[in-house]
Parts: sequence; structure tokens; C-alpha cells
Amino acid sequence: MRALVLAFSLAACGAKSAGSDTMTGDYNGYESTKEDYDFSATDDEAEDAGAWNGDGQVGSGIDKSLSERGVKMIYSAHIEMQTLSYEQAVEDIAALVERSGAYFEQKNFSNYSSGYRHASYTVRVPAEQFADFCAQVGTLCHVTWQDDSAEDISEQYYDTQSRLETAQIKLARLQELLKKAQNMEDIITIESAISETEYEIERLSGTMRHYDALVDYATVTLELNEVYRLSGTEDAPKSFGEKLSNAFTDGLAAVAEGLENFAIWLAYSWLGILIFAAVVFAAMKLIGRLRRGQKLLNVMPPFIAYGYSCGIHMPLVMGLHIIIIPNLDPDKLGALVWKYKPAHMFGVPTHYQQLAADPLLKNKDLSFIRNYAAGGDSLSLGAEQTVNRFLKAHGVEYPLAKGYGMTEVSSAATIAAGNVTKPGSVGIPMVNTVVSIFEPGTETELPIGQRGEICICTPTAMKGYYNKPEETAYLLRRHADGQLWAHTGDIGSMDEDGFVYLDARIKRIIIRHDGFKVFPSMIENVISQHPAVHQCSVVGCTDKDHVQGRLPFVYLVLDPAVPAAKRKQIIKELRQLCIEELPEYVQPVGYKIIPEMPLTLAAKFDYRKLEEEITPRDY
Repeated sequence: MRALVLAFSLAACGAKSAGSDTMTGDYNGYESTKEDYDFSATDDEAEDAGAWNGDGQVGSGIDKSLSERGVKMIYSAHIEMQTLSYEQAVEDIAALVERSGAYFEQKNFSNYSSGYRHASYTVRVPAEQFADFCAQVGTLCHVTWQDDSAEDISEQYYDTQSRLETAQIKLARLQELLKKAQNMEDIITIESAISETEYEIERLSGTMRHYDALVDYATVTLELNEVYRLSGTEDAPKSFGEKLSNAFTDGLAAVAEGLENFAIWLAYSWLGILIFAAVVFAAMKLIGRLRRGQKLLNVMPPFIAYGYSCGIHMPLVMGLHIIIIPNLDPDKLGALVWKYKPAHMFGVPTHYQQLAADPLLKNKDLSFIRNYAAGGDSLSLGAEQTVNRFLKAHGVEYPLAKGYGMTEVSSAATIAAGNVTKPGSVGIPMVNTVVSIFEPGTETELPIGQRGEICICTPTAMKGYYNKPEETAYLLRRHADGQLWAHTGDIGSMDEDGFVYLDARIKRIIIRHDGFKVFPSMIENVISQHPAVHQCSVVGCTDKDHVQGRLPFVYLVLDPAVPAAKRKQIIKELRQLCIEELPEYVQPVGYKIIPEMPLTLAAKFDYRKLEEEITPRDY
């Protein structure tokens, strides 16, 4: 039992993440106290890797000064240039890049309608060559504007490095502890601690790689413009007649150029225009359904952005009547909906699954519903289909609206409402919001359809976490394109029409002993379509045959009408369904039927509790 307590406390040391607690995602973290820790590094280890300071934080070097470690600087520059000899300038820039040991991260060439050409470069230059590179650029072309910057990230860099080294020491200690564990309870707990620590190492390693890339190579943006004369040279004075003639000529040319550029822009942007029009249309339809005096049922806690913005702020601005339900009893939700007949409600998927299964509403006319929206957690495909069939059968005009976002970007980033929706999708990006898919922890953008980390670029992003620079730097990252991106920690994909699909939180990904990644949504989308399944949740359990790695385990809440005698048959059918629909490495190792899903305070599935309740006898 001593080993169990120790392992639990070690797991708590590394449990730190930025929660995505709004329109989707899951946050089930837990607090740790000083009394929970029963771990201390040796003096040598503390000196090399940093030490716990008593508040659960890692010191950044203790006895080592920055001068001994080396200052970590990020250099960047933006240079605008003019040239009379465009081809020669392009060749000279390419030669300078090669000579400096730099490389092109991005190159763009364009022709203006006036006949002049333009080139844009993003160059990654070895940090030691940065000053010389910028100076030599000025010898190739006429520089019209230049902006240099330098940022000292030494404190953040070495603090992250110390945390990483300490986490690696902790992982090694846990692995040794696992070898000595005697009973299954201890093994399960230590495995969970190892998983948490490995996630922390992965997170910190990604941050270090990001820092190293920025420190080792400076970023220089070059803008090259072809001109007929360089800025600063003077022409002979023109007569009034010449000026008047030139004005008419230039005016006609400007009109022609404007029409030409508009036609080209229209040809390039037709798909984006259609998507934007669809969003505007959906918004207008939603506004049309939101009228003063209508009722909104507020069942979400106001301490999350989703609950506050949708349940309090928005309805007050729109002049709606708010019905506030503190400490909601999910079993009474159907009765509350029928009693107050609210036109609007914003909830999590479990709320709508509860409504669809409530016998009180079986034969009721629910046509008073105008806009019911789901967010705050992932919604399986089967659950979405069940809810929409329920709404349609009860006279509701529109399917369930969906959205996705996080508190750190001021809640919503995507929306699917009215007829602008796709099954399984959380919608398309909102106006002035860009959503893209990147390789987790990197700035590498992935192709359409490929799974990766969902990242959001929006003017509504937060400035940062209060007094938490490391967490801020990990979530908010300025990419090489100059834009600030929020790395959500959510895994998903995007289709060719711009619809976003959410898979899971990175921490919810189940990683097998052989490195294969299992996304819980893959299994949930299959199982939830069985007519006997009311709710399902897939979590990770210990791999009994291997020291490391986890396997998918399924929790089920069946339809109340299903007789107990048919439970074994249903599980048999679900096993066969998964065999037919899913790859071998995704197959669940166990199924467990429970009366109801445990919920967090925000009415999301409590995945951590589900994992803790799995016993070796369950699979």
C-alpha cells in the first residue's frame, strides 16, 4: 500500500494541463497538496535537473547562472526592398541564403497587373549569422524599411528544461517502482502515474523542440518589389498639362486594375465566399429565432465560458427571459423543459441524451423549441442521430446545433446551426476565426482529412494565463507566418468543405504498447449506433500482457427498456459490430454495463473516475 500512495503522489506532481472547458473537450484534473508528495531527488539530480520548491514547481537551475548556461535569444527581422533588376536580385538573395547556411521556409512570387513583380521570402538563418545576413541584404537591394527584434527566453527555456529532466527522473523512479509492485491495485495505480508522467514529458519535449528551433535559427522576412525607379530619386518637374493627362491615364488604369483584381479574387475565393455566406445565413436564421421575451433554460454552470456567455451574457443582451436551474438534477431535466417550455437551451451532450430517453416527453409536442445547442464535450455520431430523430419526431424544426471552442479563445470557434451542418462535425469556423490541423506540438500543418492537433487563430484569444508564462507559451504560439495560434490539445480533422471533426483530448488518446494510437471516438461512433445503447464511453485500461501501454475499455448505459436477460447478447452483438467496423488494434478488451455515467460538475463524463473503477476482473 505504501507503493500505491507513493505512485499516486508522483502522478499528481506531473498532472498539469490547460483545460478546454467550453464548447468541447474535457478537463478532469485534480489538485495536489504538499503533503501528497513523497519524492525527492538526490543532491546531484537536483543540481542537474532542477528541484521541487515545495509548491509543486521546479526550480530553474538553482546554482547555475545564465552566463554559465548561455543566454537563449530569439532574433527576427522584417526587411522591405526595391530593385530595378528583379531577376538579378532574386538570384543574389538565393546565393546569400546558401552562402549563410540558411534555408527558405517559404517563397511566394507574384505579378502585379501593372507589370511589376513581387517576391516574398521567409528565411531561417543560423542565429550566429543573423546580423551579417541582414547587413548583406542591404548590399543587394535598396532597403526601404527594416525592423529587427530580439527576445530573451532564457528563463522560460531553462525552467522548461529543468522540468523535463525532473520528469524523466520521476519516470525512471516509477518504472523501478513498477518492477517491485506486488499486487494488481498497486500496478494499476503506478501505470496510471507512468502514463501521466509520459504525457508531461511529451508536452515539455514539444516545448523544448519549439524553443530550440526559434533559438537556433532566426526568422527573417524579406519583401522584394520591382520598381521603375528607386525611392528617394527625383524626376524633373511636370507641367500642369502633363499632370492633368497623367491623372486621367492613371485613373483609367486604376479602374481597370481594380476590376481585374476583383475578378481574380472572385475566382480564387468563390468557395470561401460560399462558406461565409452560409455562416451569415445561419447567423441570420439564429437571430430570427432569438426574439425578445423568449425563454432560455440555463442549466450550465457560470464558472466556464460556455455557461457564462451562452447562459447569462448572450440572453441578457438579446432581451430573453432566463430560467436559472442551480444544481441541476439530470433526471428532472425533461420535467423542467415541459414545465417552462423554453425556446432555447445550451447544454452538453448528456443533457440531450437524457431528454431523448425521458418517458415524460414521449408523446409531447415540443415545437416550441427553436434552438437547442450542444457543446462542452464530444458528441458521438450515434448519440447525435438519436437526439435529432427525437427532435424531429416531436415537431422541432431544426436539428441540434453544435459548436466547439475553449475558454482561452473566448469560447466558440466553430458553429453548426440550422441546415449548415454535417453529421459528426462540430461545424465550420466562425467569422474572423481560422481553424487548422497541425502535427501535435509543432507548426507543421497537415493535409485535409488527416488527424492532428486542432489549432485556432482568432482575435478573441486570451492574452495569457495569470502568472503562468510557461503554460501561456505552450498554448499560445506565434508561428512562422506571424500569426498567434492557440494549440488546443484536442485531436481532430477537417474536411474539404471546412467542417471540423473532433476526436478527443490528447490526454484521452489511448496509446498501446506497440505505439498504435486509439481514438476513443472511433469506437464510440460505432457502438453508439446500436439501438440498445443509450450512452457509451471508451477509456484506457492496463495492458495485462505488457509493462507499458493501455487498451480500450467500453462503459455502457443501455436503454431502460432493454431486459436484463438480453445484456449478454447485446455485448456479443457489440463485439461483432466492432470486429466488422474497426481495425484489429482498435478492438476493445472489455465491456461493462453501468446504470448511469458519472459526471463532473460541468455535466461532462468523468473519464478519470471511469478509469479508476476498472478492475482486473472486468476484462
